[in-house]
Amino acid sequence: MFARLRCRSRRAIARLRPPPCLTNKILANLGHFLIGISMTLVMKTSRCPQNHSCPAIWSCLVGALKQNGFDAPTVEKDTCIKRGKCVKVCPMRALVLE
Repeated sequence: MFARLRCRSRRAIARLRPPPCLTNKILANLGHFLIGISMTLVMKTSRCPQNHSCPAIWSCLVGALKQNGFDAPTVEKDTCIKRGKCVKVCPMRALVLE
């Protein structure tokens, strides 16, 4: 009797859970429309301390940020989709959408 109750409660919870509507890949493709096509991602090397691995590199879905050692990251403007997540992740605010 208790097992049946658990099973029913799981189904009820599953019905209340909202389905995932947008995946990261779809959001990445919509980046141009969400932020704007005319904006470009700029790296302000004067703001970057260049003494750590950049956390913003891992936030980029398409791999538009590259870093050699502890140097300031470089932006590949052809592959950048201007999503803006790297701008929010950078603790030094060295990445800017202009």
